Amino acid sequence: MAHQSKDLGKTWTALGPTGLPEEVLTLDAERGILYAAGGIISPGSPIFRSTDDGATWSMSYPALGLLDLTADPKVSGAVWALGLPEAGSSVFVVRSTDGGVTWPVINQLTDEPPAVAAGGVFLSPSHPGMLYVLLPSGLLFASADGGGTLAAAQPPAPVTGLVVDPSAAGIVYAATALPQPVWRSLDHGAAWEPASQGLPPGTSIVALAIDPAYPSTFYAATNRGVWVTDNRALRWRQLGTGLPGVHLTAIVALSGPPRTVIVGTAAAGAYSITR
Repeated sequence: MAHQSKDLGKTWTALGPTGLPEEVLTLDAERGILYAAGGIISPGSPIFRSTDDGATWSMSYPALGLLDLTADPKVSGAVWALGLPEAGSSVFVVRSTDGGVTWPVINQLTDEPPAVAAGGVFLSPSHPGMLYVLLPSGLLFASADGGGTLAAAQPPAPVTGLVVDPSAAGIVYAATALPQPVWRSLDHGAAWEPASQGLPPGTSIVALAIDPAYPSTFYAATNRGVWVTDNRALRWRQLGTGLPGVHLTAIVALSGPPRTVIVGTAAAGAYSITR
């Protein structure tokens, strides 16, 4: 079940829908419209839609073992889903342009184990139609037509996480396995360069997040705490102290002010860091 907090995580209110394991939630460009679905742990779970900020829900897509669900933050009704309808089947890229009324399959990809990433669809805010599809195996693809055609955009190692620069078209950052944990591309993934300066040896990236108010700044949740770069990954430095010695699982940057980062942990709840 999805929950909502209006006070930086101090208190939470249940939104529903109930009974969805590993829920994925995304917000439509129109205020009050939400989409939610169960995760890949339950293949065949439906996608739900709410038009009243989560007070009530209706089924939007009957069966899709979901890897990711992403709504366009600028175009109402445009939503992408990456799913695995049955265990071991091909990965489907599904897109709705009518707010979840219809969900045509626009692409189909073959993926192979082992899984190193959750998989996802990542939109380019500065380049309409440009998006990236990350498969669980770490394979990365780029599309300039909203997912209809996909081309390989692979850095030198399997990708475990991705962020797209919101203001500079073509710039994308990928987290990969060791020994080079971060790579940067300036041309939509056609070529890649290392972007890990300042990170200590042995650093493993769990998740990445770009500051929505400062696009040259982004954050990394790692096995060594939270790290930040203020110059598009030219150099990294550690951020904050006092985090418990537990596994970090997620990170999100709020627009502020103040500039605040929220990190999730595997067993100790969520923590906020204010700069």
